[in-house]
Amino acid sequence: MAKRDALFLHLVFAGLLVMAFLFSEERLYADAGYYLSRVINGRGFWIEHNRLILFFSQILPWLAVNARLPLKAVIILYSLGHVLYFYLLALIAFYRLGDRYAALALVLVQITGIGQSYFTPQFEMYYGIGLLILFSTLLAKITCRELPRSTVNITLLLILGALVITSHPVNQYLFLFVLAWDVIKNKRKVDRLHVLLVSLLVLGMIYKWFTFSPYEQGKVGLLLHFRSHKHYLQLLNLHYLSDLVIYLIRYYWDAGLLFLITLIVFIRSKEYSRMLLILIFSGAYLLLVNVTYNGLESGRYMEQVYFPIVFLVLWPYIDGVVRKPGTVIRAVTLVMLTLIVVIRPAGIVKAGHHFRERMAQIKGMVAFSRQMPGNKFYIAQATLNQSTMDFGWSLPVESMLLSAEGSPQRAVSVVTQEDLVAAEKIRYPDPDQFIFTRWEVDDDSYLNTRYFQLTRCVYRPLFITPDALRRYGEKLHLSIEPRKKYNANTTVAILVHIRNRNIPPGTSLFGCTPLLSCHWYHNGQLYQWDGIRTPVKSGINNRLKQTVMVQTPQEPGEYLLTVEMLIEGKMWFDNGVSKMVKVE
Repeated sequence: MAKRDALFLHLVFAGLLVMAFLFSEERLYADAGYYLSRVINGRGFWIEHNRLILFFSQILPWLAVNARLPLKAVIILYSLGHVLYFYLLALIAFYRLGDRYAALALVLVQITGIGQSYFTPQFEMYYGIGLLILFSTLLAKITCRELPRSTVNITLLLILGALVITSHPVNQYLFLFVLAWDVIKNKRKVDRLHVLLVSLLVLGMIYKWFTFSPYEQGKVGLLLHFRSHKHYLQLLNLHYLSDLVIYLIRYYWDAGLLFLITLIVFIRSKEYSRMLLILIFSGAYLLLVNVTYNGLESGRYMEQVYFPIVFLVLWPYIDGVVRKPGTVIRAVTLVMLTLIVVIRPAGIVKAGHHFRERMAQIKGMVAFSRQMPGNKFYIAQATLNQSTMDFGWSLPVESMLLSAEGSPQRAVSVVTQEDLVAAEKIRYPDPDQFIFTRWEVDDDSYLNTRYFQLTRCVYRPLFITPDALRRYGEKLHLSIEPRKKYNANTTVAILVHIRNRNIPPGTSLFGCTPLLSCHWYHNGQLYQWDGIRTPVKSGINNRLKQTVMVQTPQEPGEYLLTVEMLIEGKMWFDNGVSKMVKVE
């Protein structure tokens, strides 16, 4: 049994490490790229909001920077480090504490309820919850006297508790849940150890109250002044409540299944106090979220906001259900493990296609910028409005990281017009300054010149020159698969294969939407030049297969069909591919 569990543990983490390697660039999204840039350029650890747990997410990139490794290696190690952190905790739980179920929880907490937030893996709450699982396991073993109440064990428990409490304000709420869970689970009265841990929590809350950063003050203010934004009124709307149920089932189906199984088991075993504890804590937090925010919004941020509910469901399932003996529970656990371990990573990979295209478009911006003088550029808002991608406040950070992978001299700072306007309110970037994020302007001298080097210049608008468009189009290769015969004067769909040989293959054309259209030739003469325009359905990241809509000629005969790409109002790419078809 132990060998089988160990093999499962190592295989799952091996898979997670492979995913982290393959998506290392995509996992630079938003805060993840921000903190890595701070570590590289600051040449040290970067702790914000007094969240000391950030230290653990920065160990590997800090070592890599001090070892003078290439930027590509730094980025890969940064991505791998987030998995290795949980792997280390799982190994401690499995081998040192002898608790395979806690190790299982440390596997599931990385994928349950996770989608887009996989690409901002440094999130302090995630790191704190990992330690909270270890804390819960150690606490249970001490209170059940499986481990002695020695000075070493109590000290270790207090250190883990302090790191959890300071990791994220919401983790203080989860910490309180774990204490209550331990008391109810073991049917014990509150003893001196619990009093000590509650005192630690109170001290942590007092410390946090007096050290709130402006960012945290804003979040607390959002909650305290809930009457001003009136989100609470949506809870009185039956349509909103039904939509909320659908939303939770859609995005948190795995946590929902664990929740239902746990409730059923607790009802059958008449463990009503534990069931009530889960309902109170998860229900109160769900209420809190929907009073503070529009709870139906999707995306990385709201996924992180809802994540505490995942822990409030996952830990009771692991600690209260999976630990119970019985073949039925083992069978249900096996089915749930299979569903979550297979389906969730598949969903993450699917979300990864969006972030991969986003990275490709940023690389495309960088590639086009290198055809212009300077290395500081901004993109007009009107151009961005035509894009399907949300580049957000972190574009300056991500463009620097992705552009400098080859050498520090190739570093480029690309920002949005919104970034530039926001930066100007702080101080207008001088030629020897760059925009770090939308709200931060730094001197070029701040950069770690081993990885980033910017020349003295001002921010210029970034646009595509006709020559750049032509060169880009020359490396878009088409092939088509039409049928041999078509009826006259009908609209048909023809399969098109597009191969992008540009390096990088990013398709960011800054508002120039690539289209597919066709020409018809009859007896060596042009019959019709302009055909139906079919937008390229997504970014052309290396290869793409889609259909193009074509209107066949009105007269029967043998025709030469040519499919070609174009940018409306600018140019045809002159990359057409032709095949003979018969029109009847």
